[in-house]
Amino acid sequence: MWYNYCMVYLEEHLDRYPLMTTQDVVKLFMQGILGPAHLVGQIDDVLGRVTAEYERIKNLDISYPVVEMISDNYARVYLKPYFEMTQDFLPLVTAFKESAVIGDKALLYTSLEEIKCRFDEEFIDQYIKSGNILISHSNQYREAYQPHYLVVKRCFLQNLELTI
Repeated sequence: MWYNYCMVYLEEHLDRYPLMTTQDVVKLFMQGILGPAHLVGQIDDVLGRVTAEYERIKNLDISYPVVEMISDNYARVYLKPYFEMTQDFLPLVTAFKESAVIGDKALLYTSLEEIKCRFDEEFIDQYIKSGNILISHSNQYREAYQPHYLVVKRCFLQNLELTI
């Protein structure tokens, strides 16, 4: 079942990002199952937003991987190392847009039910009850790890000349 292989990615992220909160775990599961589908209505100006975000972070003294696997289906592609490698966000934005398909919201909720005994059950229950899949990283995570990436289907990584 999806839960078993998802746990591998969760454990890797908990090791890599020990300050992850339940909110960040929910975001990881949401992205790993749904990818960027929750942003379908907001993708028209992605290239401009990504370019502006890169301008804000290009001088940060932080090391990111270019690609970080978040599930068997999706990966995070970090803006700073990607742009430094390619000098062009258009292929990444194209892959992001093509990755934005409606996913299985029921699978997300079922998967979160299966892990809530390890995390803040009340937070997960409230998230599921809200019916709103949109969630941000926690302030703690953002401050500690400064995440700046786009989520894309793993099948597009080869088109971006990125290896798994």
